[in-house]
Amino acid sequence: MAILTPFSFRSASLFWVFVAWIVVLFLTGGSARGDISSLLVLRPAAILVVAALLFTARRNDLADHRIVLALMALAIALVALHLVPLPPAMWQALPMRELIARIDNAVGLGDVWRPLTIAPAATWNAFYALMIPLSTILFMIRFGPDRWPRLVPVFLALGLACMLLGLFQITAVSADSVFYPYRVSNFGAPVGLFANRNHTGAFLATILVWLAVFGSFRGPDDGGYRLRVWIMALAIPVVLFFLLLLGSRAGLLLGVIGLLSMPLLHVGMAKRSAGRRLGMAGMMLVGALAVFTVGLLASRAESLNRLLGEDAGENYRITTFFPILRLAIDYLPLGSGIGSFVTAYQRYEPLEKLEPRYLNHAHNDALELLLTGGLPAMALIAIAAFVLIRGTALSFGQDLRNTSLGLLKKAASVTLCLFALASIVDYPLRTPALLGFAAMMAVMVAYAPGRARHKRSRTGPRAA
Repeated sequence: MAILTPFSFRSASLFWVFVAWIVVLFLTGGSARGDISSLLVLRPAAILVVAALLFTARRNDLADHRIVLALMALAIALVALHLVPLPPAMWQALPMRELIARIDNAVGLGDVWRPLTIAPAATWNAFYALMIPLSTILFMIRFGPDRWPRLVPVFLALGLACMLLGLFQITAVSADSVFYPYRVSNFGAPVGLFANRNHTGAFLATILVWLAVFGSFRGPDDGGYRLRVWIMALAIPVVLFFLLLLGSRAGLLLGVIGLLSMPLLHVGMAKRSAGRRLGMAGMMLVGALAVFTVGLLASRAESLNRLLGEDAGENYRITTFFPILRLAIDYLPLGSGIGSFVTAYQRYEPLEKLEPRYLNHAHNDALELLLTGGLPAMALIAIAAFVLIRGTALSFGQDLRNTSLGLLKKAASVTLCLFALASIVDYPLRTPALLGFAAMMAVMVAYAPGRARHKRSRTGPRAA
């Protein structure tokens, strides 16, 4: 499986444009807040990118990726439907709208047409946020499956940049340091390109997955392969040690899962005997234990300290779960409106839960989507989960088992699973950078080359 393939000038130019867009995405989309100033640049740029890629797209390429495009279209349509004004009688018949209707009557507005969402501005914010994953999906389609392996070093470079910036952040003496790119951030923690340490931890956990892929690609000579294996082996303890410093308990656990997935993904191990595979897996485990030991001895293992200790400030994830669940059930079947969590929760927040800071998200994305998107959002998640399972099963099939595309599909599946696990206690995919990154993974997982070739064989060769 060669990572280096011949490029024409045109395809090489497209590659660097794609890399530039990914870099812009990670430099400006590291916060989940909807009021960061960098969105004034990122979202209009994403709309322009989407327009340009749709204008130059080839019909057959879009047909090859119709599954992921259909999912994206359904997500956009769901948010758009929440913004369509409804007749007063229809809107007032929706659950949990009585308070707003009483306010309308009290101020003399009477019966007015309103959209399904109770927070239109927040729903518009969610609508424009979807331009980010759409842009990376279209870039992946335009780039082509044969060239996807070229992106693996880009992912690793982003992980390295994140950790390097995090090291500079450790030396920062105040929250106003230039090394922290966002006004609201976990100051004092090496969050790197992100504002939230949990999001950094989730991203670095996926870097372990892509290190295994990087160490599996073979070039024209064995020397390059050995170099990549050594880079993989040396990078593993660095990433794990950084996760210890980060202070994210979820990130640390995800890192362990990412580490355990590496022997399954590293194809070079599959070509060795069972004894040698167990030996390399054992070396990875010993290396991980050594990193944990050094972190503890250095008294800098913030993630372990927070994992093993008590943190009363984090208990709200548990204590607010059932109040949010009850509220979500009250808003069924259509929900309160995509993006409206803060507005919906604050209106019915239990008095005993009141505190100076507000709850910006449910810290459980499935629960929040049940509240804001209702049953249609849950159905969309179920369809996406089915596509993930189907794509993962396909990667183990006879046609793809020992190919670079099969390896990419497996790694993308693990990456999406890590994000799904992280979303149980946080909201990483509400960060533009990670949402765009996850969209790239979705393209890899959903791509079914066998069906695409079969369709082209019936309709004739694809035009150049």
